[in-house]
Amino acid sequence: MTHASFILIITAIYVWAAYHSSGMYPDTPRDFYFAQRIALGDEFPLNGPAANNTFHSGPLWFYILALPLWLTGLPGIIPITVGLFGATKFLLYYRLGWLFGGAQAAIIFVLASLYPGWSSYTLVPLTHTIVIEATTILGIFAAIHARRQQTYLSYAALGLAVALMLHAHPTAFFPALFLGIFTLWALPTWKRRFSFILISIAVTTLLFLPVIIGQAIHGFPDLENLASYSNKEPLTLSLKRFFGLWAAVFLYGTHYIARFWFELPTLVCLLLVLAQSCALFVIGRSLYLYGKTSYKNKKIIALLLVFMILHTFVIMLLRSITPLWFSFSYLPAITILCGIGLYELGKQGARGRYAAVSIMVFWFCWSMAGNFYIGKSLYEPFVDTPPPKKRSLMNISNLGFINNGKHITVARFPIADLYTMAEPLCDPVHVYGHYALFIDTTFGAGVEKHCTSSKQVSLGGYVDIRQNEKGMIGLRDYAWTTLQLEPQKWLGTLGVIAPEKVWSASKPLFISNPNMYPPHRDTPLDIRDFSVEIKIPTDRAILVSKRLGTLRISSAFLNGSSVVPSYQDISGTFVFALPFSNTSTTDKYSNWTFNIQGDPDYIDIVSFRAQTTL
Repeated sequence: MTHASFILIITAIYVWAAYHSSGMYPDTPRDFYFAQRIALGDEFPLNGPAANNTFHSGPLWFYILALPLWLTGLPGIIPITVGLFGATKFLLYYRLGWLFGGAQAAIIFVLASLYPGWSSYTLVPLTHTIVIEATTILGIFAAIHARRQQTYLSYAALGLAVALMLHAHPTAFFPALFLGIFTLWALPTWKRRFSFILISIAVTTLLFLPVIIGQAIHGFPDLENLASYSNKEPLTLSLKRFFGLWAAVFLYGTHYIARFWFELPTLVCLLLVLAQSCALFVIGRSLYLYGKTSYKNKKIIALLLVFMILHTFVIMLLRSITPLWFSFSYLPAITILCGIGLYELGKQGARGRYAAVSIMVFWFCWSMAGNFYIGKSLYEPFVDTPPPKKRSLMNISNLGFINNGKHITVARFPIADLYTMAEPLCDPVHVYGHYALFIDTTFGAGVEKHCTSSKQVSLGGYVDIRQNEKGMIGLRDYAWTTLQLEPQKWLGTLGVIAPEKVWSASKPLFISNPNMYPPHRDTPLDIRDFSVEIKIPTDRAILVSKRLGTLRISSAFLNGSSVVPSYQDISGTFVFALPFSNTSTTDKYSNWTFNIQGDPDYIDIVSFRAQTTL
């Protein structure tokens, strides 16, 4: 197999996994929404994605995604485009390895980029963070070129690369600064240094000009947010967090995939972590030997290690916790170190070559298995259940090697279905269940595509069937399968049916604002305990779902007997339907009682009739 064929294969797998990934991660539908607004000519945003609800990047990412959507009109092109941009890292790592040591080093660098762990997670957010690696490698190329050429054009190229890095994510700030200092250090005169700083900063600023203008129009609100940032994120520096972060970057991600993706026994997971630790030890020894061969080699290794140490302190200063996507900014340095170590290991005789090949095969298989896991579009994953105040993947430095977990059902929608599910929503309508969740999560992008407006869509609330008001319950295909019921029609993977009666609901919600996360965060809630009693024909099913706040069903009774939901998921969607394993009735009508904790204004209890598949 040629190197080109190999890169094409892993790129295809990567893009395939991206296409089948879920659109429920909040940044993905936001990106889609603004890309569609641009493609339709309805809006040309000046602000880009927001970081931690604090400050905005430039809007370049939105415009990049808008182009293929405008050309094809197919929503599925968005995850494909995101996957393709993320996969450019393979070609760039190949080129970087070629500069280091020719064709053999080039393919080794590509394989090193498959380091199992957080590298497998770059597809999970499915947003601009996916290009952190690619833009950082571009920055490295630009810095090397600027050091060698020392021309105004090379300085401008580095400024452009830095702008792209900062568009990828704020965690790229220190790598960009590091590359700038790395270039500045090599310039021989103060005149050259001044020219470099001036030109590079000017080009970087030019790519952020839209967001600067957008902020100026609204009085620079991001500056106010940054001024109060320390109150929002109390920052902590400690050696415990430092070493916890390094353990997370190098090993916790590896363990998490084995434990919670592949669901391997704890002992097997620990053995895999041990094997990974041995691989890192072997690579570390190889790097030590590489550094001993020349002063230049020693400088390369020292430079990368110093960068990682300093970068860790910067990461700790950015947020009080370390979300999983912060780990992506480490991956280029890890890949380069591992690539050099594996390349040097292969030069250390037959044993060294055997060890290097074994490690690369091990990593390749693990990483590809991770991609296939993502591409399965799991709706019942095994997840970590951390102790209180340890926010699992939202704080990777608090993860450990012995984790508790459970299976949960999640509501996921494929982005390719986004337009299909919105087709019937051009007339005034109330939507319930997963339908309401998906439309709200995607900010009504599909509705605006079909109907030019989404104001006619009410999320939940009371609908009077007798007055010909229209209501639609929508559940994902796996929910219908679990219930052994058939919907009235299918909209892609969403099964839809009309409600017969709304038993409890007050205030409808309207589709959330894409600039606000979490959705409807300013809506006041009145969480309390309440009960609802219902009498309906025996063959009806009942949907209990939340649109806002919390929903806890303390107990549910059918004709006085306690029952459990036939279907439920973590989104707050519960369905009660016959047959029930612990109760039976021959009556024409059933008496239901639900004891619930939540805000009754934003909890829908709706009955419907569906045909059984039995």
